[in-house]
Amino acid sequence: MGSAEVFTSHLVANQRRLTELCSNTLTTSKVAYFKRKYAEEEDLHKVYNGYFPKNLIFPEDRTCILRLSLEKLRILEDPEIYLRRAVLINNLLRKIHIETEKEVYDYAEQFNKASKQLYSDAQKRVKYMIKDCNECSESLYYDEIGSYSIVPFSSNNVIYGLGYPNDYLGKSTF
Repeated sequence: MGSAEVFTSHLVANQRRLTELCSNTLTTSKVAYFKRKYAEEEDLHKVYNGYFPKNLIFPEDRTCILRLSLEKLRILEDPEIYLRRAVLINNLLRKIHIETEKEVYDYAEQFNKASKQLYSDAQKRVKYMIKDCNECSESLYYDEIGSYSIVPFSSNNVIYGLGYPNDYLGKSTF
């Protein structure tokens, strides 16, 4: 093979690459068009989520997308590396999505626990000590008395009767 033949073979190879590059931009724009069209259709059907299936692709569009995807894979130098990269990216996105959902769930769970603690702290029982009560024990220390509310004792309004007069408790039908 002479240098002229090598030069012409390189020239032919370069012309093929140029035509492939030109068709590559055309193919890419077609793929982008159909992806955009699919995304727009999906946005239109989000309002009627209960009435329409989530992913609505017409069979013609599906075959066109498949054909364009296969053309794109043929154009790539090493489609296996491209697919491997795409799978890794999808797996990473899925993992990030799961982690964010878990963080939101954990945050909501912590918020619920905190709100339960706030609610239970707000619902503490009130401590009472009845003044002039003969049955009450006098064994409380001075520090403990500060946490009690001292109320006057009356026979008609007893704490154990929930504030009702004695004759009212006798009449009630539980």
